Amino acid sequence: MSSTSEHMSAARNGLPNITPALPALKPWDLADIPLFRFRNGQVVDVEHATPEQFEAWRKQNGIPAKDGVKWNFEMRCKTLNYCRFYGVWDALKFPIDFSLDAQEEEA
Repeated sequence: MSSTSEHMSAARNGLPNITPALPALKPWDLADIPLFRFRNGQVVDVEHATPEQFEAWRKQNGIPAKDGVKWNFEMRCKTLNYCRFYGVWDALKFPIDFSLDAQEEEA
């Protein structure tokens, strides 16, 4: 019979240690990441996007979220760091480009 007081490889709370795929970024590093590029050349970044714009970007990228999330800057940063932690960062689209639509319409 083994002793339960012996050192084990699990963390103190009994859960295994999980290594993030990518380290978390600070809010000031996330703030300038572009989410959208519009036909008029305007670029909307994480900090300046409206809650509706961030929600549209989140849905376009398939990021799960509970209904009714208030997309303030803190929640946007948490969501982006969640994507980094779980290794889906490289699959995200930065920015979603609407400026190409204007070029196609003119052609």
